[in-house]
Amino acid sequence: MKGWATALCMNDEASFDRFVASTVPPFAHLLKPSHMGAQPPGSPASRTGSDMAEAVCAQLGLPPGTLRD
Repeated sequence: MKGWATALCMNDEASFDRFVASTVPPFAHLLKPSHMGAQPPGSPASRTGSDMAEAVCAQLGLPPGTLRD
């Protein structure tokens, strides 16, 4: 079905959108935003701050993680 769905989307995106909207239960997850890009709360990556905060720390000569949101 993947090949058919890909071809339909490439040829007629509106038809593909109607198809996905009309087949709610099995394909509803395709319309939900993914949370996979975020770090879990309290993880080391979320505690260290953003890239911008790290860049500011480096420019000011502060240790990484000094700035907090």
